[in-house]
Amino acid sequence: MANISIISTTSVVQAASTNKPATARRIEFNSMGAPVSSYGSNPKYLFYPLGATVNDDDKTTCFFLDCNVSGAQFIHAAAGSVTVAGILESVDVPRIVHYFFPFNNGVLNFEGVSQPLLGVQVTELVDGIFIGCTVNHSVADGASFWHFFNTWSEISRGSGEIITSSPVFDRCFLNDVNNVHFPIPIPQSRLPFRPLTRSPNSLPPSLQERVFHFRKEKIEALTARANAEMGTNKISSLQALSAHLFRPLTRCRRLPEDQETKYMFLIDARPRTSPPFPAQYFGAATQSGTVTMKAG
Repeated sequence: MANISIISTTSVVQAASTNKPATARRIEFNSMGAPVSSYGSNPKYLFYPLGATVNDDDKTTCFFLDCNVSGAQFIHAAAGSVTVAGILESVDVPRIVHYFFPFNNGVLNFEGVSQPLLGVQVTELVDGIFIGCTVNHSVADGASFWHFFNTWSEISRGSGEIITSSPVFDRCFLNDVNNVHFPIPIPQSRLPFRPLTRSPNSLPPSLQERVFHFRKEKIEALTARANAEMGTNKISSLQALSAHLFRPLTRCRRLPEDQETKYMFLIDARPRTSPPFPAQYFGAATQSGTVTMKAG
């Protein structure tokens, strides 16, 4: 495997404004694991929760984001023998790609009390660069991450302080729902289980990875076939493709035909709440959906 040399590792922190110095801020976590703020966001400090740390100084089940400008981790590295084609044209994902991401030793969400919530690594290749990002899932879900990344890209292209879509941190509509005020603090001493700790099995097994690309026309044909076989027109492209992938996965597991197996999806909760969350809601606003069926 090619070697990676680390050129520099720094913490990127929020710069103090000339008019108003940067101050520490506290953001509570609600029951959905999303940050709750009692103040409006300042456009000068876009996505500032990603430079915070997780804190539980009151020793209850409630954690909060301590916006103490600890900063995100930025790593500059080089892989002098790796080419762009060597990554993109490989049938399987090259093992070295795992090391193009920060915290590749497997940082867990609860370790945000001591680890940065966002890490960015820029690795120089022979003929290009690879940008790898790692974010703590208790702070942001996939939609929020891509909002951050696309905004960063937009600013890098020279948009200045005018961006297409600012993040929304206001969560006041979550308070006093059904006369319940969030968060609900429960002393850790009253919990029937021990606080989380890292176990020897925290890291996932080393598996060979492969990325599959499905062209638009293939997905359309697959969706049409699924609807024709079921005599309906209500099967979506997501459902058709998910079922297409689930069948060979189930076969590879060699389960008994009468054994139940599950397929779990992460669903964006923003448009599904009442009232709906703003599309720019920044946080972890996901819920799981599970499909259960017989393996045979």
